[in-house]
Amino acid sequence: MSDPTTTAHRTFNTFLADVEDGQIHNELTDDLRELVATLHNVGMETGGKAAGEMSIKLKLKLDGRGIDVVADIATKKPKMPRRRTTFFATEDNRLTRNDPRQQALPFKTVETAPPETKAV
Repeated sequence: MSDPTTTAHRTFNTFLADVEDGQIHNELTDDLRELVATLHNVGMETGGKAAGEMSIKLKLKLDGRGIDVVADIATKKPKMPRRRTTFFATEDNRLTRNDPRQQALPFKTVETAPPETKAV
């Protein structure tokens, strides 16, 4: 039988690498890479401003002599900003793209005669 003091985890990163036989560590690595890529993509559209979040939750439960560990990962990626559309309220509370308080300009269609062609 091996000595538990020599196989015990001394640091958090070695412990985490053992959770789920390393699967949680691999998922965290992949999620981090995806989050960084999304930050760059959104940042290009927002002038270099983007934020995301990653968290890991570890639930530890004493079960007799052993301790069960269940991990959960949550990642919040930034979203691309949506464009803004301005509307105006009419007197009867409907929305319109034209400001009802602004006078419409009297634009007219001007018909033009075809240009004269001259023989040179």
